[in-house]
Amino acid sequence: MTDWGVDQSHLPLTATLLSAATIIFAAIIIYWIMSGPVSRLVNKKISGSKTLLDDYLLPPSTIHVICIVTVTILCANFLPPVFRYYPSVSVYTDKGCSIINIAGISWVITSVAKGACDYLSHTETNRGGSLVLRNLVTTIVWSIAALLSISILLNRDLAYVISGLGAMAAVLMLVFKDSILGMTAGIRLTINKMLKVNDWVSVPKYGAEGRVEDLTLTAIKIRNWDQSVSSVPPHALISDGFTNHEAMLEKGVRQIRRTFNVDVNSIRRLSPEEMNQFAGEPWTKNINLQKPQVNLTLFRKWLRQEIADLPDLSPEPRFFVKEHPHTSSGIPIEIHLFVKCVNWVRFEELQADFLDNIIAAVHHFGLRLYQAPAGHDLLSLKNDTRS
Repeated sequence: MTDWGVDQSHLPLTATLLSAATIIFAAIIIYWIMSGPVSRLVNKKISGSKTLLDDYLLPPSTIHVICIVTVTILCANFLPPVFRYYPSVSVYTDKGCSIINIAGISWVITSVAKGACDYLSHTETNRGGSLVLRNLVTTIVWSIAALLSISILLNRDLAYVISGLGAMAAVLMLVFKDSILGMTAGIRLTINKMLKVNDWVSVPKYGAEGRVEDLTLTAIKIRNWDQSVSSVPPHALISDGFTNHEAMLEKGVRQIRRTFNVDVNSIRRLSPEEMNQFAGEPWTKNINLQKPQVNLTLFRKWLRQEIADLPDLSPEPRFFVKEHPHTSSGIPIEIHLFVKCVNWVRFEELQADFLDNIIAAVHHFGLRLYQAPAGHDLLSLKNDTRS
């Protein structure tokens, strides 16, 4: 190099810079080859294969990550010897390149793990478990990478770094409280199959009701029926409780449960003339209409028959009509049944038609439903007092 006009004292520095430039240039060429022809060839082979697993494990994004990591690892392994004549620089290059190696390997592992979890979520119904597993693997891998990087920077053993973290346990617990609680709650929710993506859930404390869109270590995203989005901590579902309606939908039935408050003043025994209107109806075949009957008793028997005649009635669980104790609002009559209809619009229509029929039939038995006086009722009362 002295023939090129380079001073003898600058030869080591010049050789070092040229070597580093050569390595970087070679890395650029290798990256161009890998991200170009090699990547296209690999993608073509993967897309042409009959198996679905390789499509998820090695998508174009993961192959691109592997190309970048391969080049950086090559640089990280070839650059440190170049600076061996400069110990002050070599210390930092050695540590920096080691950290780059760790970060690159972690990046590849998490990318492949993401693909594997995506494959599991595609082939299994429990997509929420795959999401939690992906978050768990990512957290563990990057936590180990962070510990290894710290040990390299401090030039200490990994055991020393871990023991040092013990002294900071209180601070770490405070900083990563949500992540730790979310991780344990997410694992419990997944293992016990309590929750998965696309489940219909209700979380009353947070005013959330809708479909689960995403599960992470720190939040569960719920798309409410009004299209707003609620973010609920996973540990809140364990500590405060929630309702998962998905089992009801999977069984193919939905519940109709309503209570009608009958005005006590309208309950009486019907006269023979009033009972004649029910003669010949199927629900009266075991009733002696020649004897005075209580109108509320007849109403309950008619109600049972109406429920039994519903074309969409589910035989299991069993339906019932229950009379509750007397209250200040009358006598509550509760109906409890299940119908074989999970379509939201059709269910609401079926339920409304059935309840409307019950309300319209009450006066045929000489009964009245309780309603707190308001509006027209008070106006009628005022007119009656004047007259």
